[in-house]
Amino acid sequence: MKLKKYFPLFAFVVVLTGYLFGQVIFNGSETIATQSEISESEKKHYESVFQTLEVTTTEDKKIKLSSIESPIVILNFWASWCKPCLQEFPSLVELEKTFETKDLKIIGINSDYEDQIKNIKKTVDKFKLSFDIVADLDNKVLETYMISAIPVSIIYFKGKVVDISKGEKDFTSEENLSSLKNLLVKK
Repeated sequence: MKLKKYFPLFAFVVVLTGYLFGQVIFNGSETIATQSEISESEKKHYESVFQTLEVTTTEDKKIKLSSIESPIVILNFWASWCKPCLQEFPSLVELEKTFETKDLKIIGINSDYEDQIKNIKKTVDKFKLSFDIVADLDNKVLETYMISAIPVSIIYFKGKVVDISKGEKDFTSEENLSSLKNLLVKK
């Protein structure tokens, strides 16, 4: 009669298995991590900042975001110590090569806090970054955008937010490329 001794454990395993199986069957699409929806207030804030913000690159070039002629603008917030930030750079570099300058502008916003210029130069050289980089020395741009974790990429089309990516992004994914090319058709 050892079966009676283990019956509660057996019943628990059966019930738990049934529950998990039901979750997968009925909510399967929800078990996959997806990008969070962009809240309207977040979009409005980012669009407002885009209209007024002026940044200075490491090459001492002033850029007023709303004056950029390219319809697609990507702001990529990163730091040299952030592994996911560095892991997405090859796809960001490839993305830049895929589009003409008249169609796409990328600006990297660096938030290193130690040896910032040295670390930016090292990262630019390692990944052969050719887009503009802003050294956000005192994190004013990060604070203005209310960003608390990186990497974050905000994709604008004619000053309107079309995508916010929190975490590492594959910029050359078929979905991303298709989305960006579709925007340019609307141009």
